Amino acid sequence: MQTTFQAALRVLQDCAGPRGLTASAGARGYRQVWGRDLAFAFMGAGTAVGREFLETVFNSQVSLLNAQNPAGLIPNNVNVDNGACDSWCNGSADASLFAALTLDRLATLEPVFGAKIKPFWPQLVRSFGWVAGLDINNDGLPEIPGAVDWSDFYSNRGTTLYLCVVLAICNRAMARLATKLGYDAQPFAAHAAALKERINIRFRARLDCVDQDRAWAFAHGLQFWAAEKLTHVGTFMNLPHYLPWVDYRACGHYFDTLGNVLAVLSGIADESFAAEILDYGEMVGIDLPFPCRAVDPVAYPGGPDWMDMYHNFGLGRPHQYVNGGCWPFIGGLWVIALQRLGRPQAAQRVLRGLEQAVCVPRGEDAAPDFAEWLHAVSGRPGGRTRQAWSAGGYLGACAALREGNDPWQDYRVE
Repeated sequence: MQTTFQAALRVLQDCAGPRGLTASAGARGYRQVWGRDLAFAFMGAGTAVGREFLETVFNSQVSLLNAQNPAGLIPNNVNVDNGACDSWCNGSADASLFAALTLDRLATLEPVFGAKIKPFWPQLVRSFGWVAGLDINNDGLPEIPGAVDWSDFYSNRGTTLYLCVVLAICNRAMARLATKLGYDAQPFAAHAAALKERINIRFRARLDCVDQDRAWAFAHGLQFWAAEKLTHVGTFMNLPHYLPWVDYRACGHYFDTLGNVLAVLSGIADESFAAEILDYGEMVGIDLPFPCRAVDPVAYPGGPDWMDMYHNFGLGRPHQYVNGGCWPFIGGLWVIALQRLGRPQAAQRVLRGLEQAVCVPRGEDAAPDFAEWLHAVSGRPGGRTRQAWSAGGYLGACAALREGNDPWQDYRVE
Protein backbone atom coordinates (compact mmCIF):
# COMPACT_ATOMS: atom_id res chain seq x y z
CA MET A 1 0.00 0.00 0.00
CA GLN A 2 2.88 2.39 0.74
CA THR A 3 4.18 1.95 -2.80
CA THR A 4 0.75 2.82 -4.21
CA PHE A 5 0.54 5.82 -1.86
CA GLN A 6 3.83 7.16 -3.19
CA ALA A 7 2.69 6.54 -6.77
CA ALA A 8 -0.45 8.60 -6.07
CA LEU A 9 1.68 11.47 -4.80
CA ARG A 10 3.79 11.31 -7.97
CA VAL A 11 0.67 11.52 -10.14
CA LEU A 12 -0.37 14.75 -8.43
CA GLN A 13 3.17 16.13 -8.59
CA ASP A 14 3.28 15.37 -12.32
CA CYS A 15 -0.11 17.04 -12.85
CA ALA A 16 1.12 20.23 -11.19
CA GLY A 17 2.39 23.19 -13.18
CA PRO A 18 2.68 26.98 -12.89
CA ARG A 19 -0.88 27.58 -14.17
CA GLY A 20 -2.46 24.85 -12.11
CA LEU A 21 -3.24 21.17 -11.67
CA THR A 22 -4.14 19.43 -14.91
CA ALA A 23 -6.74 16.70 -14.69
CA SER A 24 -4.21 14.08 -15.73
CA ALA A 25 -0.47 13.76 -16.18
CA GLY A 26 1.54 13.02 -19.29
CA ALA A 27 1.57 14.20 -22.88
CA ARG A 28 -1.60 12.27 -23.75
CA GLY A 29 -3.49 13.40 -20.65
CA TYR A 30 -5.87 16.28 -20.22
CA ARG A 31 -4.03 19.57 -20.61
CA GLN A 32 -6.71 21.49 -18.75
CA VAL A 33 -7.46 22.48 -15.19
CA TRP A 34 -10.97 21.15 -14.50
CA GLY A 35 -12.91 22.72 -11.62
CA ARG A 36 -14.62 19.57 -10.37
CA ASP A 37 -11.53 17.37 -10.79
CA LEU A 38 -9.51 19.95 -8.87
CA ALA A 39 -12.00 20.01 -5.98
CA PHE A 40 -12.25 16.24 -5.59
CA ALA A 41 -8.49 15.72 -5.99
CA PHE A 42 -7.73 18.39 -3.38
CA MET A 43 -10.34 17.20 -0.89
CA GLY A 44 -8.62 13.82 -1.00
CA ALA A 45 -4.99 14.87 -1.10
CA GLY A 46 -5.07 17.77 1.36
CA THR A 47 -1.56 18.58 2.54
CA ALA A 48 -0.11 15.15 1.70
CA VAL A 49 1.73 16.45 -1.36
CA GLY A 50 3.32 19.42 0.43
CA ARG A 51 3.19 23.22 0.56
CA GLU A 52 3.94 23.72 -3.13
CA PHE A 53 0.82 21.70 -3.96
CA LEU A 54 -1.32 24.23 -2.08
CA GLU A 55 0.10 26.99 -4.30
CA THR A 56 -0.74 24.86 -7.33
CA VAL A 57 -4.32 24.47 -6.13
CA PHE A 58 -4.64 28.23 -5.65
CA ASN A 59 -3.18 28.94 -9.10
CA SER A 60 -5.59 26.40 -10.58
CA GLN A 61 -8.61 28.16 -9.15
CA VAL A 62 -7.29 31.56 -10.22
CA SER A 63 -6.96 30.27 -13.79
CA LEU A 64 -10.62 29.23 -13.70
CA LEU A 65 -11.83 32.43 -12.04
CA ASN A 66 -9.94 34.54 -14.59
CA ALA A 67 -12.04 32.84 -17.29
CA GLN A 68 -15.38 33.58 -15.58
CA ASN A 69 -17.91 35.22 -17.89
CA PRO A 70 -19.79 38.43 -17.01
CA ALA A 71 -22.88 36.50 -15.92
CA GLY A 72 -20.87 34.53 -13.37
CA LEU A 73 -20.32 31.20 -15.14
CA ILE A 74 -16.99 29.59 -14.29
CA PRO A 75 -16.02 27.29 -17.18
CA ASN A 76 -15.54 23.56 -17.01
CA ASN A 77 -11.85 23.90 -17.68
CA VAL A 78 -8.98 26.10 -18.81
CA ASN A 79 -6.12 24.85 -20.99
CA VAL A 80 -2.80 25.42 -19.23
CA ASP A 81 -0.93 25.75 -22.53
CA ASN A 82 -3.00 28.48 -24.18
CA GLY A 83 -5.65 29.61 -21.67
CA ALA A 84 -8.51 28.43 -23.90
CA CYS A 85 -11.77 27.11 -22.45
CA ASP A 86 -13.23 24.00 -24.07
CA SER A 87 -16.75 24.63 -25.30
CA TRP A 88 -17.67 21.39 -27.09
CA CYS A 89 -19.95 20.31 -24.24
CA ASN A 90 -22.99 22.15 -22.94
CA GLY A 91 -21.26 23.90 -20.10
CA SER A 92 -20.79 23.41 -16.41
CA ALA A 93 -23.13 24.10 -13.54
CA ASP A 94 -20.98 22.41 -10.90
CA ALA A 95 -17.64 24.08 -11.74
CA SER A 96 -19.24 27.42 -10.89
CA LEU A 97 -19.81 26.08 -7.36
CA PHE A 98 -16.67 24.08 -6.63
CA ALA A 99 -14.52 27.22 -6.51
CA ALA A 100 -16.00 27.96 -3.06
CA LEU A 101 -15.24 24.46 -1.76
CA THR A 102 -11.69 24.46 -3.08
CA LEU A 103 -10.84 27.91 -1.74
CA ASP A 104 -12.40 27.35 1.66
CA ARG A 105 -10.49 24.10 2.04
CA LEU A 106 -7.32 25.93 1.08
CA ALA A 107 -7.92 28.66 3.67
CA THR A 108 -8.73 26.01 6.28
CA LEU A 109 -5.50 24.09 5.74
CA GLU A 110 -3.35 27.23 5.38
CA PRO A 111 -5.00 30.41 6.73
CA VAL A 112 -2.43 32.65 5.05
CA PHE A 113 -4.30 32.04 1.79
CA GLY A 114 -7.26 34.01 3.14
CA ALA A 115 -5.70 37.34 2.13
CA LYS A 116 -5.03 36.02 -1.38
CA ILE A 117 -8.56 34.66 -1.73
CA LYS A 118 -10.40 37.76 -0.49
CA PRO A 119 -10.14 39.79 -3.73
CA PHE A 120 -12.00 36.98 -5.50
CA TRP A 121 -15.00 37.07 -3.12
CA PRO A 122 -17.22 39.14 -5.47
CA GLN A 123 -16.60 36.61 -8.24
CA LEU A 124 -17.56 33.72 -5.98
CA VAL A 125 -20.81 35.49 -5.08
CA ARG A 126 -21.48 36.11 -8.77
CA SER A 127 -20.97 32.42 -9.57
CA PHE A 128 -23.68 31.49 -7.08
CA GLY A 129 -25.93 34.10 -8.65
CA TRP A 130 -25.43 32.42 -12.02
CA VAL A 131 -26.46 29.05 -10.60
CA ALA A 132 -29.50 30.67 -8.94
CA GLY A 133 -30.59 31.70 -12.42
CA LEU A 134 -30.94 28.04 -13.36
CA ASP A 135 -34.04 27.77 -11.17
CA ILE A 136 -36.42 28.18 -14.08
CA ASN A 137 -39.62 27.35 -12.15
CA ASN A 138 -38.82 29.15 -8.89
CA ASP A 139 -39.00 25.98 -6.79
CA GLY A 140 -35.74 26.63 -4.97
CA LEU A 141 -33.74 24.04 -6.94
CA PRO A 142 -31.79 24.41 -10.22
CA GLU A 143 -32.95 22.74 -13.42
CA ILE A 144 -30.49 21.71 -16.12
CA PRO A 145 -30.38 19.95 -19.49
CA GLY A 146 -28.09 16.96 -19.92
CA ALA A 147 -24.30 17.21 -20.14
CA VAL A 148 -24.00 20.11 -17.69
CA ASP A 149 -22.45 18.37 -14.70
CA TRP A 150 -20.00 15.55 -14.01
CA SER A 151 -22.22 12.86 -15.59
CA ASP A 152 -21.53 14.34 -19.03
CA PHE A 153 -24.00 13.02 -21.61
CA TYR A 154 -25.76 10.55 -19.30
CA SER A 155 -29.53 10.92 -18.94
CA ASN A 156 -29.49 13.12 -15.79
CA ARG A 157 -31.67 16.15 -16.47
CA GLY A 158 -34.16 18.49 -14.87
CA THR A 159 -33.50 18.80 -11.14
CA THR A 160 -30.59 16.45 -10.41
CA LEU A 161 -29.58 15.00 -7.06
CA TYR A 162 -25.87 15.49 -7.66
CA LEU A 163 -26.09 19.19 -8.53
CA CYS A 164 -28.48 19.99 -5.68
CA VAL A 165 -26.25 18.23 -3.14
CA VAL A 166 -23.16 20.00 -4.51
CA LEU A 167 -25.04 23.31 -4.28
CA ALA A 168 -25.82 22.66 -0.61
CA ILE A 169 -22.22 21.62 0.17
CA CYS A 170 -20.80 24.66 -1.58
CA ASN A 171 -23.22 27.03 0.17
CA ARG A 172 -21.86 25.58 3.40
CA ALA A 173 -18.34 26.25 2.06
CA MET A 174 -19.32 29.85 1.23
CA ALA A 175 -20.63 30.32 4.77
CA ARG A 176 -17.34 29.07 6.22
CA LEU A 177 -15.29 31.19 3.83
CA ALA A 178 -17.41 34.28 4.54
CA THR A 179 -16.64 33.91 8.24
CA LYS A 180 -12.92 33.63 7.52
CA LEU A 181 -12.95 36.71 5.28
CA GLY A 182 -15.20 38.89 7.46
CA TYR A 183 -18.39 38.71 5.41
CA ASP A 184 -21.94 37.74 6.37
CA ALA A 185 -22.21 33.94 6.45
CA GLN A 186 -25.90 33.73 7.36
CA PRO A 187 -27.43 33.86 3.84
CA PHE A 188 -25.28 30.97 2.66
CA ALA A 189 -25.82 28.87 5.79
CA ALA A 190 -29.59 29.45 5.52
CA HIS A 191 -29.60 28.53 1.84
CA ALA A 192 -27.72 25.29 2.57
CA ALA A 193 -30.27 24.37 5.25
CA ALA A 194 -33.18 25.15 2.92
CA LEU A 195 -31.63 23.02 0.20
CA LYS A 196 -31.26 20.10 2.61
CA GLU A 197 -34.98 20.24 3.35
CA ARG A 198 -35.97 20.53 -0.32
CA ILE A 199 -33.65 17.69 -1.39
CA ASN A 200 -35.17 15.34 1.17
CA ILE A 201 -38.65 16.14 -0.12
CA ARG A 202 -37.92 16.20 -3.85
CA PHE A 203 -35.68 13.14 -4.20
CA ARG A 204 -37.18 10.66 -1.72
CA ALA A 205 -39.48 8.08 -3.32
CA ARG A 206 -42.03 7.98 -0.51
CA LEU A 207 -45.70 8.93 -0.52
CA ASP A 208 -45.30 11.40 2.34
CA CYS A 209 -42.53 13.15 0.39
CA VAL A 210 -44.74 13.26 -2.71
CA ASP A 211 -47.50 14.84 -0.63
CA GLN A 212 -45.06 17.38 0.84
CA ASP A 213 -43.67 18.18 -2.61
CA ARG A 214 -47.16 18.69 -4.00
CA ALA A 215 -48.23 20.84 -1.05
CA TRP A 216 -45.13 22.99 -1.45
CA ALA A 217 -45.76 23.35 -5.19
CA PHE A 218 -49.38 24.44 -4.73
CA ALA A 219 -48.40 26.87 -1.97
CA HIS A 220 -45.94 28.52 -4.36
CA GLY A 221 -48.16 28.58 -7.45
CA LEU A 222 -46.37 25.66 -9.12
CA GLN A 223 -49.26 23.21 -9.34
CA PHE A 224 -48.35 22.22 -12.90
CA TRP A 225 -45.06 20.84 -11.56
CA ALA A 226 -46.72 19.06 -8.65
CA ALA A 227 -47.11 15.72 -10.44
CA GLU A 228 -43.44 15.30 -11.36
CA LYS A 229 -43.04 12.13 -9.30
CA LEU A 230 -46.67 11.21 -8.73
CA THR A 231 -47.18 9.24 -11.94
CA HIS A 232 -44.06 7.15 -11.29
CA VAL A 233 -43.50 6.90 -7.55
CA GLY A 234 -45.99 4.07 -6.99
CA THR A 235 -43.86 1.87 -9.25
CA PHE A 236 -40.79 2.15 -7.05
CA MET A 237 -42.09 3.11 -3.62
CA ASN A 238 -39.73 3.43 -0.65
CA LEU A 239 -36.46 3.19 -2.54
CA PRO A 240 -33.48 2.85 -0.15
CA HIS A 241 -31.72 5.72 -1.93
CA TYR A 242 -32.45 9.10 -3.49
CA LEU A 243 -33.86 9.48 -6.99
CA PRO A 244 -31.14 10.64 -9.43
CA TRP A 245 -33.23 13.29 -11.20
CA VAL A 246 -36.76 14.68 -11.30
CA ASP A 247 -38.07 16.53 -14.34
CA TYR A 248 -41.48 17.73 -15.51
CA ARG A 249 -43.71 14.68 -14.84
CA ALA A 250 -40.75 12.32 -15.22
CA CYS A 251 -37.95 11.03 -13.03
CA GLY A 252 -35.13 8.50 -12.95
CA HIS A 253 -34.98 5.70 -10.41
CA TYR A 254 -31.50 4.19 -10.70
CA PHE A 255 -28.87 4.51 -7.99
CA ASP A 256 -26.62 7.52 -8.64
CA THR A 257 -23.60 6.56 -6.55
CA LEU A 258 -21.88 9.95 -6.48
CA GLY A 259 -25.02 11.92 -5.66
CA ASN A 260 -25.96 9.51 -2.87
CA VAL A 261 -22.52 9.26 -1.27
CA LEU A 262 -22.18 13.05 -1.27
CA ALA A 263 -25.60 13.24 0.41
CA VAL A 264 -24.26 10.90 3.10
CA LEU A 265 -21.00 12.82 3.57
CA SER A 266 -22.78 16.19 3.73
CA GLY A 267 -25.33 15.04 6.30
CA ILE A 268 -28.20 15.73 3.91
CA ALA A 269 -29.16 12.08 4.43
CA ASP A 270 -29.85 11.55 8.12
CA GLU A 271 -28.09 8.70 9.92
CA SER A 272 -30.89 6.21 9.32
CA PHE A 273 -31.24 6.92 5.60
CA ALA A 274 -27.45 7.09 5.18
CA ALA A 275 -27.28 3.55 6.55
CA GLU A 276 -29.95 2.47 4.05
CA ILE A 277 -27.93 3.98 1.20
CA LEU A 278 -24.75 2.16 2.23
CA ASP A 279 -26.68 -1.07 2.80
CA TYR A 280 -28.10 -0.83 -0.71
CA GLY A 281 -24.64 -0.22 -2.16
CA GLU A 282 -23.37 -3.26 -0.28
CA MET A 283 -26.25 -5.42 -1.51
CA VAL A 284 -25.73 -4.61 -5.19
CA GLY A 285 -21.92 -4.76 -4.90
CA ILE A 286 -21.45 -1.16 -5.95
CA ASP A 287 -17.72 -1.54 -5.20
CA LEU A 288 -17.36 -4.55 -7.53
CA PRO A 289 -15.36 -5.32 -9.54
CA PHE A 290 -13.72 -2.07 -8.40
CA PRO A 291 -14.90 0.86 -6.29
CA CYS A 292 -17.23 2.31 -7.33
CA ARG A 293 -19.65 1.85 -10.19
CA ALA A 294 -21.27 5.15 -11.19
CA VAL A 295 -24.84 3.86 -11.44
CA ASP A 296 -26.88 0.76 -10.73
CA PRO A 297 -28.52 -0.61 -12.76
CA VAL A 298 -26.91 0.47 -16.01
CA ALA A 299 -28.87 1.67 -19.02
CA TYR A 300 -29.34 -0.74 -21.92
CA PRO A 301 -30.60 0.00 -25.45
CA GLY A 302 -34.39 0.13 -25.37
CA GLY A 303 -34.53 0.90 -21.65
CA PRO A 304 -36.06 4.07 -20.17
CA ASP A 305 -32.69 5.68 -19.43
CA TRP A 306 -31.04 4.78 -22.73
CA MET A 307 -30.22 7.40 -25.36
CA ASP A 308 -28.65 6.65 -28.71
CA MET A 309 -26.02 9.30 -28.09
CA TYR A 310 -24.44 6.88 -25.58
CA HIS A 311 -22.82 5.32 -28.62
CA ASN A 312 -20.75 8.51 -29.12
CA PHE A 313 -17.07 7.56 -28.99
CA GLY A 314 -18.28 4.16 -27.74
CA LEU A 315 -18.23 5.64 -24.25
CA GLY A 316 -21.76 5.31 -22.94
CA ARG A 317 -22.37 1.65 -23.65
CA PRO A 318 -23.30 -0.55 -20.67
CA HIS A 319 -20.72 -0.92 -17.89
CA GLN A 320 -18.37 1.81 -19.03
CA TYR A 321 -17.77 5.51 -18.49
CA VAL A 322 -20.74 7.13 -16.71
CA ASN A 323 -23.04 4.22 -17.67
CA GLY A 324 -21.87 1.98 -14.84
CA GLY A 325 -18.10 2.22 -15.20
CA CYS A 326 -15.97 2.05 -12.04
CA TRP A 327 -14.61 5.45 -10.92
CA PRO A 328 -11.80 5.43 -8.34
CA PHE A 329 -12.55 8.96 -7.11
CA ILE A 330 -16.07 7.82 -6.17
CA GLY A 331 -14.55 4.76 -4.53
CA GLY A 332 -12.48 7.01 -2.29
CA LEU A 333 -15.62 8.84 -1.15
CA TRP A 334 -17.37 5.53 -0.49
CA VAL A 335 -14.51 4.45 1.80
CA ILE A 336 -14.82 7.70 3.80
CA ALA A 337 -18.59 7.23 4.12
CA LEU A 338 -18.20 3.66 5.36
CA GLN A 339 -15.62 4.76 7.92
CA ARG A 340 -17.80 7.66 9.06
CA LEU A 341 -20.79 5.40 9.65
CA GLY A 342 -18.80 2.98 11.80
CA ARG A 343 -18.12 0.25 9.23
CA PRO A 344 -14.31 -0.03 9.40
CA GLN A 345 -14.11 -3.61 8.09
CA ALA A 346 -16.15 -2.73 5.02
CA ALA A 347 -14.05 0.42 4.56
CA GLN A 348 -10.84 -1.64 4.68
CA ARG A 349 -12.23 -4.09 2.14
CA VAL A 350 -13.25 -1.33 -0.26
CA LEU A 351 -9.87 0.38 0.17
CA ARG A 352 -8.15 -2.86 -0.85
CA GLY A 353 -10.35 -2.95 -3.93
CA LEU A 354 -9.55 0.69 -4.63
CA GLU A 355 -5.84 -0.02 -4.45
CA GLN A 356 -6.28 -2.84 -6.94
CA ALA A 357 -8.23 -0.49 -9.22
CA VAL A 358 -5.61 2.25 -9.36
CA CYS A 359 -2.86 -0.33 -9.87
CA VAL A 360 -4.43 -2.04 -12.90
CA PRO A 361 -1.80 -1.59 -15.64
CA ARG A 362 -2.58 -0.27 -19.10
CA GLY A 363 -1.15 -2.23 -22.00
CA GLU A 364 2.40 -3.38 -21.44
CA ASP A 365 3.09 -0.76 -18.79
CA ALA A 366 3.31 -2.32 -15.33
CA ALA A 367 3.07 0.98 -13.46
CA PRO A 368 -0.11 1.88 -11.52
CA ASP A 369 -2.41 3.56 -14.05
CA PHE A 370 -4.72 5.60 -11.79
CA ALA A 371 -7.24 5.37 -14.62
CA GLU A 372 -10.10 7.79 -15.07
CA TRP A 373 -12.51 4.84 -14.95
CA LEU A 374 -12.50 1.07 -15.45
CA HIS A 375 -14.87 -1.20 -17.36
CA ALA A 376 -17.20 -2.87 -14.86
CA VAL A 377 -17.11 -6.26 -16.61
CA SER A 378 -13.61 -6.61 -18.05
CA GLY A 379 -11.95 -4.57 -15.30
CA ARG A 380 -9.76 -2.89 -17.91
CA PRO A 381 -8.84 0.80 -17.55
CA GLY A 382 -10.61 3.37 -19.70
CA GLY A 383 -10.42 7.10 -20.26
CA ARG A 384 -7.19 8.97 -19.59
CA THR A 385 -4.32 7.64 -17.54
CA ARG A 386 -2.81 9.07 -14.33
CA GLN A 387 -5.87 11.05 -13.30
CA ALA A 388 -5.52 13.62 -10.51
CA TRP A 389 -8.89 12.86 -8.91
CA SER A 390 -8.22 9.11 -9.00
CA ALA A 391 -4.96 9.70 -7.14
CA GLY A 392 -6.62 12.17 -4.75
CA GLY A 393 -9.49 9.78 -4.10
CA TYR A 394 -7.06 7.03 -3.13
CA LEU A 395 -5.08 9.34 -0.84
CA GLY A 396 -8.27 10.56 0.83
CA ALA A 397 -9.41 6.99 1.48
CA CYS A 398 -6.03 6.12 2.99
CA ALA A 399 -6.13 9.19 5.24
CA ALA A 400 -9.64 8.32 6.44
CA LEU A 401 -8.54 4.87 7.61
CA ARG A 402 -5.01 5.65 8.78
CA GLU A 403 -5.58 9.00 10.46
CA GLY A 404 -9.35 9.34 10.81
CA ASN A 405 -9.16 12.30 8.44
CA ASP A 406 -12.58 13.23 7.02
CA PRO A 407 -12.52 16.71 5.41
CA TRP A 408 -16.17 16.39 4.36
CA GLN A 409 -17.18 16.70 8.02
CA ASP A 410 -16.53 20.43 7.72
CA TYR A 411 -19.23 20.69 5.06
CA ARG A 412 -22.06 18.94 6.85
CA VAL A 413 -25.28 20.84 6.29
CA GLU A 414 -27.24 21.45 9.49
